[in-house]
Amino acid sequence: MDNRRTWGGRHFSPGELGVADGGLAPDSWERYEALTVHTLDPIRDAIGRPVTIISGERRESKARDSKHMPPSERATDREVSAAADIQVRAHRGRDRIQPLTLALLIADMAYRGALRVGGIGVYAPRPATKAQGFVHVDDRTPRNGVHAVWARGYSAKGNDRVVAMVRAALREGTT
Repeated sequence: MDNRRTWGGRHFSPGELGVADGGLAPDSWERYEALTVHTLDPIRDAIGRPVTIISGERRESKARDSKHMPPSERATDREVSAAADIQVRAHRGRDRIQPLTLALLIADMAYRGALRVGGIGVYAPRPATKAQGFVHVDDRTPRNGVHAVWARGYSAKGNDRVVAMVRAALREGTT
């Protein structure tokens, strides 16, 4: 990676999106810049406060075709796409934004064409472990116009309800 290269993102640095041991892989620079410019920066602009990257690029994943991994390291999916797991924490007296609320905002923005997103995953907070939950966003190409949407950590029926709500916001917006 050429460290002298200009980064197009306004709110996030390559270091925030890279793996902890050394930043972005050389073949990941462009895909994470695109995710930043077309997805993460618009989310940050709409919210008007910091968005925390929980996870960006990974070298390994339980999911063999994770959008977090460089395309060359995925099992079968070679699409040039990137992913980030994000949270909006409490800031300057304002409460944190719950993962479902954040996912619905992102889905509404996608419906309005205000950002590029192909996958939205909603991970529930876990009060017993103090984990705050997060939202996965990626810029994969929706298959046949259908976004990938999933939820984890709610009850089985809760996961289904969350997915239905996000899919509805992608189809119809939230307002």
